[in-house]
Amino acid sequence: MTYVRVATEGNLDYAVAERLLQDAGLVAVRAAPAQGREPLLRKLVGFSNAAQREPWLVLFDLDHDECAPTLLQTWIADPSDGLIVRVAVREIEAWLLADSSLARHLRVPAKALPDNPEDVIAPKRLLVEIVRTHCRTRSIRKSILPSVRPSAVGNAYSDFLIDFVESDWSPERAAGRSDSLRRAVEAVGRLAGG
Repeated sequence: MTYVRVATEGNLDYAVAERLLQDAGLVAVRAAPAQGREPLLRKLVGFSNAAQREPWLVLFDLDHDECAPTLLQTWIADPSDGLIVRVAVREIEAWLLADSSLARHLRVPAKALPDNPEDVIAPKRLLVEIVRTHCRTRSIRKSILPSVRPSAVGNAYSDFLIDFVESDWSPERAAGRSDSLRRAVEAVGRLAGG
């Protein structure tokens, strides 16, 4: 059994990384607490050094940057072979929106999901808007929608989506509509020896 150290921006990102590794027959081990994107990027060189001894997966959002390779060159020019750094375009929610089963989980029409989730500038905001506009299930609305301003999401937003990732999300299916996810699945597959 191969264990992979994992560092991510947040808990939802960790659940996604864990699922990617699990589907490849690998075991995720949380290596760093979720602290957001910038602290994660500042630690990339240290993660790369540690990856000389054991495999690492680092996952974060592209957000409003234009190009993942350029961003990575800024933070780490020469990563070790044991370090896999994957970037969700634009946010991890795009990878979830790419799987049609999310509509069933949110209890919204499938046509409410975008055809090209990586073209969406703010996938998290879109996901919230899809629930606001199309979902009539009170418990889902309470989980996803913010109850007070300026909060962008509901208090149980991450927990609800983590449940989806663990129960229904198919990285393989979603990779057909998300190029950055396809590349992540392939990179994890190579790490697993596939």
